[in-house]
Amino acid sequence: MQQNHVEHFIVKVKKNVIVLYTPDQNVDLLVDTLSLLAGSQGTRVKAVLEKALTSSPMFQLVMTDKASRLFKTQRFCFLSSIDYWLTISNEDELPRLVKTFVKHLGKESFYDLH
Repeated sequence: MQQNHVEHFIVKVKKNVIVLYTPDQNVDLLVDTLSLLAGSQGTRVKAVLEKALTSSPMFQLVMTDKASRLFKTQRFCFLSSIDYWLTISNEDELPRLVKTFVKHLGKESFYDLH
């Protein structure tokens, strides 16, 4: 299983859902390899590479109570022939959920969340 670092995720907001996408490639390895080949163009390589990468939705925070600003968290599940979102928390405040769950993005521990 590839390891991606959290600093590479993409955040998109759609109505009452915040979706976090992670790269489908190992960004750090690609940047390091291409930087070695490009020499002093390393910064430019990273910018170009980040535009060319693909990503997948892996984690989302769904607002369940607008007045109280409560969310539930879901992770994308790949265990069956029909992919789906698996709820992994009860309702809570956004900062607490982010602190608890986002650190698992790109790590094996992400797949243990249920």
